Amino acid sequence: MEILKLIRNYLYANVIVPYRHYKYGRQLNIMNSQETLDYILKTKCSVSRYGDYEYMSIYEETNNFQTSNSDASVRLKEVLNSNIPNHIVCIPYSFKSVNHDNKHAQIFWKHYVAKYGKRILGVTDTNKKYFDASFTRFYMDSKDKSFVHSYVEKMKNLWINRNVYIVEGTGTCFGVNDDFLDGAKSIYRIICPATNAFDKYDQIIEACKNNIPKDALVLCALGMTATILAYDLAKEGYQAIDIGHADVEYVWFKMGVDHKVPISGKNVNEVGINNETSTNLKYLNEIVCRI
Repeated sequence: MEILKLIRNYLYANVIVPYRHYKYGRQLNIMNSQETLDYILKTKCSVSRYGDYEYMSIYEETNNFQTSNSDASVRLKEVLNSNIPNHIVCIPYSFKSVNHDNKHAQIFWKHYVAKYGKRILGVTDTNKKYFDASFTRFYMDSKDKSFVHSYVEKMKNLWINRNVYIVEGTGTCFGVNDDFLDGAKSIYRIICPATNAFDKYDQIIEACKNNIPKDALVLCALGMTATILAYDLAKEGYQAIDIGHADVEYVWFKMGVDHKVPISGKNVNEVGINNETSTNLKYLNEIVCRI
């Protein structure tokens, strides 16, 4: 019986999972990270991103950022298949191929698509061109990290000489105590709840409209709420980018670590919440609004 169990497990991991990943992933049209970043820089478009948490939220499953919310589910499905000229939608390129991923990430995404692929295709337009949600996840899960330095320098062109408004959760401290945002003309912040931010969505988007000029770059680091917010701000004429964990990836890159570790003074939900309140005066002076 033990031998049969080992054989079943081997076949599932090495035959069934790869087959299902290919079966579902090949039906999606997704540009890779380099193509995604180049497109954003060229067109100055807004960006909404979907990862495993966002797909969970579509099906009203609770995650670390947001409890079940039917209104959020409706909005996430709307944005996922939207089509406005100044906005793109990103889903993981790893749905389609994991050749660029390290072994750990390959296992995760193959199993995720094998398990949820039918469900993913049920809400995702297979005729739409998507971009890579992991363009902000450039370091930790990459198999070949030799490109990261040049990629980061290119990414910094998004905000160079621009007024930047960061819409983030409490404790995120995006770009605080590191040089990731160096080159920005100015930095301002709207601080929102770190969890269940969508419950305050009306207040958040009104705060954005009331405080952010149209020519500024808006960086949203607010879980699945950022996915919806970037789309709604794009419709208002802003360039808003759901920037996710890019700052965390940058710090890990600068640290040279090979696994996810806590970062002092920043909330990193994947390795434990850091509830430390920043006493950085520059950061505190950048805050224009709290929700």
